[in-house]
Amino acid sequence: MNIQQLFFVMICCLASSQAFSQSIAQPTPKEYTMKRQQWVDSVYQSLPLEKKIAQLYMAIAHTKSNMPHVDKLVKELGIGGICFMQGDPAEQMTIMRALQAKAKIPLWFSMDAEWGMGMRLPNVGNLPRALTIGAANDTSLALRVGRAIGRQFHLMGIHINFAPVLDINSNPNNPVINYRSFGENKEKVSQMAMYVIRGMQELGVIACAKHFPGHGNTDVDSHLSLPLIKESFESLERTDLYPYRSLIPAGLKAVMTGHLSVPALDATPNLPSSLSSKVVQDLLIQKMGFDGLVFTDGLNMSSVTKLYSSAALDLRSLMAGNDVLLFSKHSDQGIDTIRRAYEKGIISEARLSLSVKKVLAAKYDVGVLKNFKKDTTDIARDLNDSLPEIRKAVAQAAITCVNDEFDLIQSIRKSDIKDITMVTLSQKQNMFETEFVRQGLKSIVQLNLPDSNKRKLQWERIRSASKVIVNVSGLLQSPAKNFGLDSLKLSLIQQLAELPNVCVVIFGNPYVLRNFCDVKCALICYDEETETQMAAIEIFTRKMNPKGQLPVSVCPKLKEGHAFRSPSW
Repeated sequence: MNIQQLFFVMICCLASSQAFSQSIAQPTPKEYTMKRQQWVDSVYQSLPLEKKIAQLYMAIAHTKSNMPHVDKLVKELGIGGICFMQGDPAEQMTIMRALQAKAKIPLWFSMDAEWGMGMRLPNVGNLPRALTIGAANDTSLALRVGRAIGRQFHLMGIHINFAPVLDINSNPNNPVINYRSFGENKEKVSQMAMYVIRGMQELGVIACAKHFPGHGNTDVDSHLSLPLIKESFESLERTDLYPYRSLIPAGLKAVMTGHLSVPALDATPNLPSSLSSKVVQDLLIQKMGFDGLVFTDGLNMSSVTKLYSSAALDLRSLMAGNDVLLFSKHSDQGIDTIRRAYEKGIISEARLSLSVKKVLAAKYDVGVLKNFKKDTTDIARDLNDSLPEIRKAVAQAAITCVNDEFDLIQSIRKSDIKDITMVTLSQKQNMFETEFVRQGLKSIVQLNLPDSNKRKLQWERIRSASKVIVNVSGLLQSPAKNFGLDSLKLSLIQQLAELPNVCVVIFGNPYVLRNFCDVKCALICYDEETETQMAAIEIFTRKMNPKGQLPVSVCPKLKEGHAFRSPSW
């Protein structure tokens, strides 16, 4: 990049940052600020010590299983909030109202819904994953997705979304982030996240970015064990911390700290960064200037419960600089431990009041004092409203052609559909195959057959066909077990990918491509939603061209940002 290009990028980033700041960080009127402070101070002074500490707790709720326990936490301990993980939408809203009626200090509610409430609630569709948004690389679509998520939260009366992921997915073997990241390009990750956050916060929802200081370069799932980040401080500063440095000045309201061992930031052996004052207090809050809410990642995760008791975890989290303690396994013990630490002077009044008052002020801002009256009738229908249109728009922008060495896509477009052969490796038809058949496709080859003699005949059909589309579906999004590809399917796709008359269409994670880097013609479609499959059909029927670009590097020849464009399109 030359000096002129660098200057242009800096100006664009500054303009985006200013626009973002203006959107989500509007000045608060003096009267509003005074009323909020009066309420916060009044509530704080009215609470006994244990109830002040309890405001820092947010419990996990499964509407079908642990609600008696949650009910007890609200009525007896007076915890500050609830995070709902699963349940029927109408039932969840009814439960939320019942819990709110029992709470002396209004509760605030959260969900972990990175691709919308379909991630958690049945009968609600999904919005595109972050990696798909990264492939589309369109800020207007990112904003649209953020607004759609914000609208869902507004309808349900949920105040906080533990999203988006700001992790730079620089490790292809990352078992837990992967498709949850916008990609591996720090500028694009920051920009897409910026607009998703803006969309949510326009609807009054607090977006909580995660997992500070960066979970992208790991090959361990922090739900199971403590990942070790071996990068130097310079590398972290250059890459993983970049999105936070970009978004904090723009008005980011909340950050989640990750359970990660990062020796470059704190050399204490096996100390999770979420429990490190050097990481949370010194780096995030003081050096990076973040004055918003700091949430821990789940304190029920094995990466930390293997190392500390629940009470010790809670105390260490608060001492490190976190404000809200998520999913403590024993909130009563934690509250008692923090109380005793306060009485011994280990936790100062200034430290406690800082976090409690931040929580109370945020509650006031999201409207917990307002009477939420949304009717639960047809709530699932309302939550699904506009989702198909958004999925369609993102799919059309995201589908990526990674190669078309012999201009096969254009050749297929010019052909009669009866002259095309489709190869499927699944026993189950998907929409892509069904719609092609509806439009007149006659030749379908089921290649994944146990009988080797029959498979030999099928190969003869494939090699003699002039134009072949390989339908790769039913994949897993995560890299576990090679995205669900068994050894037979993998071998078959590798052989097909080498043929000049074959275009491979992958409805799944782009990292699947690392199994066949020399593919002659391939489209990566990122997921298997109906709208995605229909968009893929449109590419072969001349209605649209592939517009997306790879958000991650999958092969030496297929780097982040790669996209094949044919001069004949």
